[in-house]
Amino acid sequence: MNGFALTYWFTWGLLLLTSALTGVASVKDAFFAGLIASVASALLHRVFVRIGPRFAPVFGAAVGALWSSLLFLKVRWLGTPEAVALASWNLGTEIAVHAAAFAGAALFTALFARGAGLAVGAGLVLAASMSALPYGVIAAVDRQVAGPVEVLLLASAELPPHEAPPPLPGAAAVSLAPEEVSALRELYLVTDGPRGPVVQDDLGRRYWPLWRRSFAYPGNPGGPVRRLILLVPPVLPSARGWRIPGGSSPDGRTIVQLGPDAAMRIHPVASSTQSVRVDVVAEPKGLAFEVRRSSPLGDMYVPVASGPHPSAFPAPAAEAAPEGRPRPRFDADR
Repeated sequence: MNGFALTYWFTWGLLLLTSALTGVASVKDAFFAGLIASVASALLHRVFVRIGPRFAPVFGAAVGALWSSLLFLKVRWLGTPEAVALASWNLGTEIAVHAAAFAGAALFTALFARGAGLAVGAGLVLAASMSALPYGVIAAVDRQVAGPVEVLLLASAELPPHEAPPPLPGAAAVSLAPEEVSALRELYLVTDGPRGPVVQDDLGRRYWPLWRRSFAYPGNPGGPVRRLILLVPPVLPSARGWRIPGGSSPDGRTIVQLGPDAAMRIHPVASSTQSVRVDVVAEPKGLAFEVRRSSPLGDMYVPVASGPHPSAFPAPAAEAAPEGRPRPRFDADR
């Protein structure tokens, strides 16, 4: 029983350590999930000893990958849509963590008869190397293509020169940051208006910031933010879509002016990439967004959809017509 217990607690410790370091789960979740997963490793104690240190890590890694895949199928069958999205996001790291922990525990168990120090050291080194390599690749790809995408929408309105459109009801005030103003001045005329900077294109149409929203995966809310400044013309054709390539830099900024028939003006063009794409569709109630990402390792990201969001300022309230004064009657007493 001591051998089964050692395998169990060594596997649990590796699962807790690698989960905490990679951020694939909270310490509490990794604590209780590791207690259950380590049972499978402990039940294979005699198998690890029998096949020896040469093949035990390979067998342990296969069992760990199978265990994490079964957990994903359980979430997919029984979990909520939010849990499925989070599990899909973390599937690659989950497999890497479980495979590394089970392989390290298998090598520890197979070498324990030759000495406790050798077994512990070899198990830790194997688990650390197996988790560091795939997690490092996944983290590098995530940083390059999977960070949040922030959309700043500028809408046009036909107003007198010294007036500004009313803000959306109940929405927080949106303003242009100094670096956004500098980027817009490279392409457009930017002047000061009643509610801050006003952008004017080559056709004389004026644009004001309408809203700012961030589109992020549930497992990666932080990291470098791609910023997309979207200029929407006064009239958008219904049921029309645009496919906007995101900036190649994970913290870059792209300016896009939408046009008719899926046409658009993108700046800077040289820095755009097809790894991150924002699909925009004009609907009767506004714009619908879908952020799609592709990586060198394959289609490992689910799209993030949102909308429809308003694409125009609310119409100003019509002024009530002044009431006319009643005409006096001089024959009221007759």
